[in-house]
Amino acid sequence: MSFAKTIADETDPAVVGKRLNNAPKHNGSLWTTYQFQQGDLRGLKFGVGMQAVSQREIGFYETAQAPGYAIMNLMASKDWKVGQTKVTAQLNIDNLLDKTYNASIYSYGPTYYGNPRTFMGAINIEY
Repeated sequence: MSFAKTIADETDPAVVGKRLNNAPKHNGSLWTTYQFQQGDLRGLKFGVGMQAVSQREIGFYETAQAPGYAIMNLMASKDWKVGQTKVTAQLNIDNLLDKTYNASIYSYGPTYYGNPRTFMGAINIEY
């Protein structure tokens, strides 16, 4: 049984039933977090995530494949109460291991690489 999207409306018998360009047969992601609920670390949250994509076909004729990849992400945040206001500071690190990977690739030429290690910070104020 295949869960990958296939071409159903095509009339070319060489293409019917093939996976779409860049559609992996298997992919998945997992993300989990833990937040301290009491003590001096109350409001501190850590998270880790992983995204994995299997090999993908380049074009409809399955003549070449783009390799699969897996990337890891981290996050940390801290909540504070300032009067009636809740302030949250968060830092995310995507592609922690700075893996070079093909996010998408096409038989007619262009290849799009995934982002390198990326840091993103945010401050949220709820009042």
